Amino acid sequence: MFSFDLGANFSWWNTNAMDQNIWAVSLYPVFRFNFLRNKYFDPYFFYILGGPTYLSQSYIDGNDTGRRFTFYDALGTGLFFGQKRQYNAELRIAHYSNGNIFPMNCGVKIPLTFSLGYAF
Repeated sequence: MFSFDLGANFSWWNTNAMDQNIWAVSLYPVFRFNFLRNKYFDPYFFYILGGPTYLSQSYIDGNDTGRRFTFYDALGTGLFFGQKRQYNAELRIAHYSNGNIFPMNCGVKIPLTFSLGYAF
């Protein structure tokens, strides 16, 4: 019903205001609640808390996020599917923030992300 996993993420996005290409690499703990199981898929809710992250830029659309080292938080819903539940699809909202460990901490909000993954 409840599980704890480790996750890794490579993200890339393009900003609207200043047309910047930014990427991030994260490693994080995942807390997952599986609320239903059936023969086709296993849906779940999840929360990612404070995963260390490296951002390719510290100024994003003119906002100073502090340093390139930051943390990644996210929450959302998803499901495992496939014969061995080896695939997953997720919808999440996310936030990058240095948690005020540096003087500047504008943070970056990612409103909605869809991802596909493979569990091994």
